[in-house]
Amino acid sequence: MPQPTEPVRLVQVGAGAMGRAWLRLIGRSTDVRLVGLADLDLDTARRSAADAGFADVAVATTLEALLDRVEADAVVNVTIPEAHAEVSTVALLGGLAVLCEKPLADTLPAALSMIAAAEAGGRLLMVSQSRRYWRNVETLRGQIARLGQLGLVTCPRPDRQRAGVDLLRVVQPRLELVRW
Repeated sequence: MPQPTEPVRLVQVGAGAMGRAWLRLIGRSTDVRLVGLADLDLDTARRSAADAGFADVAVATTLEALLDRVEADAVVNVTIPEAHAEVSTVALLGGLAVLCEKPLADTLPAALSMIAAAEAGGRLLMVSQSRRYWRNVETLRGQIARLGQLGLVTCPRPDRQRAGVDLLRVVQPRLELVRW
């Protein structure tokens, strides 16, 4: 990792809708510097980079191709959940820290393999999209605390996809807030 006064050199993998949101966030930070952007669709990578003010950043279709061209300290993994394990493992075993969008992986074995790669590589693996510290969540927690002990809250596990949306992935962050 860089010295505390130097920005973290980031490679982002994934330039779709969430990737574009991350690029805007990265562009506002003085703590990080985008050095590369990978996406399976090279035109999407170029367009997303340019739209976020990173027209000159290196782009490629794979993380491996980017790492041959740029020096990085960390990876932001904004790929589809089915690709999280592969991308994160390449980064971790390559000596890079990883911030991965939720869910960590699409299966428990894949998540465990990512954790093993982080331990083997001695690198940090983090999962993003925690809403715990949002102001409205803090307000809700305070209101719930004033209500006193609540009864049992249940939610059937959605095992089916509706309209192309995996409901478990949509519901999980809200359930995590309830547990917290």
